[in-house]
Amino acid sequence: MELGVGALEAAEADVLVLPVAADVGAGPAAKLVDALVGGTLDTLVGPALGGGLGRRERAWITAPGLAPRELVVIGLGRADAVDGYLLRNLVEVALRGARGRRAAILLDDRTLAALGVTRLAGRSAAVRLALEGAVRAARSWGHGSDAPAAASLAGAVVATDWEPGAAAPEVAADAQSLGSAAAEVRAWQWAPSNALTPLGFAEVAGRLAREAGLTVEVLEAERLRAEGYGGIAGVAQGSADPPCLVVIHHLGRDTGPVLGLVGKGVTFDAGGMALKPPKDLHLMKTDMSGAAAVLGACLVIARWRPALRVLGVLPLAANVLGTGSLRPGDVITMADGTPVEVTNPDAEGRLLLADGIVHARRAGATHLVSVGTLTDAVSVAQGPTVSGLMGTDGPFLERVVAAAAAGGERLLRLALYPEYDRVLDSDVARLRNEADDLHEEPVAAALFLCHFAEPAAFAHLDIGGSASNEHANLYDVVPRGPSAAALPTLAHLARTMAEA
Repeated sequence: MELGVGALEAAEADVLVLPVAADVGAGPAAKLVDALVGGTLDTLVGPALGGGLGRRERAWITAPGLAPRELVVIGLGRADAVDGYLLRNLVEVALRGARGRRAAILLDDRTLAALGVTRLAGRSAAVRLALEGAVRAARSWGHGSDAPAAASLAGAVVATDWEPGAAAPEVAADAQSLGSAAAEVRAWQWAPSNALTPLGFAEVAGRLAREAGLTVEVLEAERLRAEGYGGIAGVAQGSADPPCLVVIHHLGRDTGPVLGLVGKGVTFDAGGMALKPPKDLHLMKTDMSGAAAVLGACLVIARWRPALRVLGVLPLAANVLGTGSLRPGDVITMADGTPVEVTNPDAEGRLLLADGIVHARRAGATHLVSVGTLTDAVSVAQGPTVSGLMGTDGPFLERVVAAAAAGGERLLRLALYPEYDRVLDSDVARLRNEADDLHEEPVAAALFLCHFAEPAAFAHLDIGGSASNEHANLYDVVPRGPSAAALPTLAHLARTMAEA
């Protein structure tokens, strides 16, 4: 798929996308389209020009001397409320189904200057995020009638009167890298669990990482048990599919900080002996979304080649009910020797992440980010568009926040008050894996992981709600299905740490 940044007056494409903000009015882009249609823009798509968020109208332009073109007007709502997350999603939704055609997204400088995303991350970031939306729209993440056709767009350009100069090719290349990786991550998230078993996912990860020039090692079940990875091995006890631990190395430099990215990879989560209710159980194939995001980020990092050593750690297992499943009250020994009482076998993600964190720390990680679909509590507070952020190192957390803003993601930062550490006290082990009160769960889960991350700077991203959108009333603004949450944040974090 061809991407680019071009001049507004030279915009020629099969599909013209005109984003309109309610409080900006008709800027150069709208005036250009109005001239193409002989001053009848308001008649063609009048309601959408009001700029209501997600409002979208289509019309055909039949200007003299030009082939007929489709016009899509999308409402941005109030411009200063449009962050990178909204901009990318609105472009994606608008371009779904534009099969085999080229699109031009008309973002003049007047609109760019008013957007909230510009203040967060700059004009280049806004242009890149719009292009990312086009790339995401062009790739299928599933099968069936609701899935967009693969390679539906032939190309896309952001047409603007702002001059990006020499940065334009890099902006387009970054959009291609991030958008393509997001499409891969979404496909893995939505893959049936019998097609993407732990070893099956490890095979995919190994092949793609090696093709990208990264070094990969896989620790399989026998070695995990022999070397004391009790969290990973314990979660997998009830499953016929053996677990594994995939470790991906980007050797960007020999000295300086080492960034460890650890993603929860539960390829299916039935809850083990804490069996989940059947409603929406089929969606538990997405419980490996954290591992998918880490793998996708590693592939972007391989293309960007930041001067930073990065470790991608993917602990993979299936948590199902079987004769060997962990029982409530069982005590297991983690990779660092910590005994843990498993009070809830359905709080398994933190057991995998803890062993993955220990492995990353032993391999030299000085800065750690864990990512996983650990709890739904963040979505209860903020809905399906926000990930939770918790951690132990203020400056490092600020870097994660900045990386999320650049990547078009939303984070809710939660404090780790030290007294909550007591909710993990156990009568029979050093820790328990779940608090008694579920209201404490996001913080309790993060504090559990902190125990294994010390002394590294540590951040945890809880994507329990943001990994996928199944809220029908949001489909006009947030695409249905898997979201590749955390991927952009992790990739930008590696780049900014290298630049610093």
